[in-house]
Amino acid sequence: MEYRILGPIEVVTAAGPLVLGGPKQRALLGVLLLDAGRAVSTDRLAAALWGTSLRRPRSTSSRGTSATCAASSTATRCPKQPGETPPLGLPTC
Repeated sequence: MEYRILGPIEVVTAAGPLVLGGPKQRALLGVLLLDAGRAVSTDRLAAALWGTSLRRPRSTSSRGTSATCAASSTATRCPKQPGETPPLGLPTC
């Protein structure tokens, strides 16, 4: 199998060239070929494919996660009617 990365990205086998798909698939193959034999981080792949990092600032994502957890736990753990008790082992509201 022959990988061609100068010019259009191509893969050629003894049976002929392979169909590689769209531009993102070709870009992904190019990034992986340039780092052949080494691990490629998801951040590097995201930057190559979408021009951005997958990481969000810690404060933003943790705040959003905390708010989501608080809202879902309140909805599932709090009694629906006054005087009802939550299921065994769950904290009261």
